Amino acid sequence: MKRSFFVLLLLVSYTASFSQKPTDAVTEPHTLGERYIIMKSKSQSYGAYKVIKESTLDGVWKISQDSLDAKKKA
Repeated sequence: MKRSFFVLLLLVSYTASFSQKPTDAVTEPHTLGERYIIMKSKSQSYGAYKVIKESTLDGVWKISQDSLDAKKKA
């Protein structure tokens, strides 16, 4: 029982160490082009591919939608 609890504790601490830090978010106002460049520069590489965190991609999508909605209203 102690052994399984210890293994579970190690797994939880291991996965928590890879969670996204709050400082990774971009809070300053940028244009869509600037946000794309920031997203691309903060992404990781896997061979010939770029790996982008899903939360970052969702944020850029939301900002894009908000910009398009504002343009439609104007």
